[in-house]
Amino acid sequence: MARALNLTGAQQASIQAIRERHRPDLVVQRDTVRRAQAALRAALQDPDTSEAQLRVLHDKASSARFELLLVGRALRQEVQAVLTPEQRAKAAEWRATAQAHRRERVRHFRMALGMND
Repeated sequence: MARALNLTGAQQASIQAIRERHRPDLVVQRDTVRRAQAALRAALQDPDTSEAQLRVLHDKASSARFELLLVGRALRQEVQAVLTPEQRAKAAEWRATAQAHRRERVRHFRMALGMND
């Protein structure tokens, strides 16, 4: 990304510092999401799990995912502040292209599984 956006050395150093500062929160939140999702999946497989318990586990997993989203958002906002308007525009184009590629991969995967919409 540094090369594609033509980042200066100062910008690269600043972005690296931002990433390092957010890394511990990201690691903790990713682990929290994994554990919450695993607990929900296990409970879904257990026929003795009540609907109320499933709702609580779902809410925990959803909350964990949202907290991870917020941590990622904070990181992106700090990085965006380091970029010039032109670099922000180019980064937005790059993200849109990457998102389109992800959607296409999901579509192909769903088709391979016979899950056509």
